[in-house]
Amino acid sequence: MSTTTIAPRDEVIHLDHTESREARRARLSSGGLMAGIGLVLLILAFRTKGEAQYALSGYFDAVQLPTFSLPGLATVLVCGLITLAVGVGFLSGRLNARLRTGAAALAGIAVMLGLSTWAAAGVGLPFQVSNQLAGTIALATPLVLGTLGGVLCENSGVVNVAIEGQFLVAAFTAATVGSVTKSIPMALVAAMIAGVLMAAMLAVFAIRYIVDQVVLGVVLNLFASGLTGFIFDQLVQPNSGALNSAPIMQAIPIPVLSAIPLL
Repeated sequence: MSTTTIAPRDEVIHLDHTESREARRARLSSGGLMAGIGLVLLILAFRTKGEAQYALSGYFDAVQLPTFSLPGLATVLVCGLITLAVGVGFLSGRLNARLRTGAAALAGIAVMLGLSTWAAAGVGLPFQVSNQLAGTIALATPLVLGTLGGVLCENSGVVNVAIEGQFLVAAFTAATVGSVTKSIPMALVAAMIAGVLMAAMLAVFAIRYIVDQVVLGVVLNLFASGLTGFIFDQLVQPNSGALNSAPIMQAIPIPVLSAIPLL
């Protein structure tokens, strides 16, 4: 016969949250990184002289936005203190998940502003914000798309380390097919087929033959590099006029966003 003890209604029950080892390691590594960057910014602050100018428009933009200045020493010093404080907050473990997300975003902005101010202070030429933003978006877009593909593979149970090889084979195929057909849609379709074939190789060896997925991804990257390099040297380079003159996609104006001068 067993008995059950029921706690009084007015008794407060405290539930302790236990942090996993992986979460603790991620928190400490992130906090240590931000604290280290904050200390670097504090050192750079005392080596910063003059003001940093920020230009919101390029020299040849149709709409010229104003240029503003920030004091170099004060800006880098404040950014360093903010980054250091966020890092200490991560290391202490007193920030919950929501506060960590906001604090990490604040630290990221502080790091970018601090480093750009340190680089542009006292130079005399304004820092081109619009050009940097456009270059960041252009370079980050394929990386983000590849990262999303890797996340999908992780959720399906396959570690895809061959994303770089898939990019390389798809880009090489698109350039070659586009040069031959002079058609951007045909080049895009060919790139998709090439990427799917590389993904099929990864799936066959990883799922059917249970090959180590990390080693397989490295091998496929080397295979893609060697294959495209060999075809380029033997076929494309001697006939560069016919096989290396793909059409270039034109910019597509997005409604509303394309009318914003900074973007």
